[in-house]
Amino acid sequence: MRTSNPVLTDRALAKASTELGEGPGAPIIVDAGERFTVVGTIQRSAILLVLVIAGGWVGWNLVDVTELGSVTTPGWLMPSALALVALAFLTFFKPALAPVTAPIWALGEGVLVGAISHVYEFQFDGIVVQAAIATVATAGATLLAYQSGLIRATPQFRKIVSIATMGVMAVYLINMAMMIFGGDGITLLWDSGPLGIGISLFVVGLAAMNLVLDFDLFERGEAAGWPPKMMWFAAFGLVVTLVWLYLELLRLLAKLRD
Repeated sequence: MRTSNPVLTDRALAKASTELGEGPGAPIIVDAGERFTVVGTIQRSAILLVLVIAGGWVGWNLVDVTELGSVTTPGWLMPSALALVALAFLTFFKPALAPVTAPIWALGEGVLVGAISHVYEFQFDGIVVQAAIATVATAGATLLAYQSGLIRATPQFRKIVSIATMGVMAVYLINMAMMIFGGDGITLLWDSGPLGIGISLFVVGLAAMNLVLDFDLFERGEAAGWPPKMMWFAAFGLVVTLVWLYLELLRLLAKLRD
C-alpha cells in the first residue's frame, strides 16, 4: 500500500518490517495477543494526543502577553520546529524507535503548537476553540465517509494524494528555509485574499484525505498481523496528520477573520 502520509509510506513500512525482524512482504506470524490491532493503535494514538495537549498547555503559557496588549513571539519557535522535523525524520528512517521517539515528538510538538495557538488566539479571540472543534468534526466526518464506503483508498486515490502532499511539503520546507535566512517566506501562504483562502481550503482537504489513508492502513495492518511495535509507528503517523489538520484549520480561520 502507498499512503501520502510521509510517515506511513511503502518504503517506511517495508523498512519497519525489516527492522522489527520481519522480511518485507513476508507473512508475519505472532501470538494473537501480540498482533497489530486497530484498537491498540487507536489507544496509542490517544496517548500521543494527550501528550500533545499536555505540551500545548506548557507552550501556551510560555508565550508572553505584555501590559501594553502585545504578544511576544518566542524566539525558540523556529529552532524547535526544525528539531521536531529532524525527530520526525528519525522516526521515519528508524521505525523501531517509534515507541520512544513518538512520545517525545508528541510532547515537543504540543509545546510548539501551544505557543502558535496562543499567538493566534491573541489576534483572533476564540479561534483556537473553533479550530479544535473543526478538527474533530473534520476527522469524524472523514472517518464516517470512509467507513460508509463513500471514500475509498484506491490505488489511484493514494497516488494523487501522495503527489499532492509531497508537493505541499516541499513548498513548506522552502518557506521555512526562506524564513531562516531572514526572508518573509512565501507570502501567498499567509495571504487572506481569495487565492490565499483557496490554497488553505485545498490543504485542509488534502490533510483530511491523508486521514482516509491512515484509517485504511490501520485495517490493513491488522489484517496482515503486523508486529505490535508497528502500532506506535502507525499512531505517530495519524497524530502527525491530525496536528497538521489542526494547524491548517487555524490558519484558514485566521484568514477568514482577517
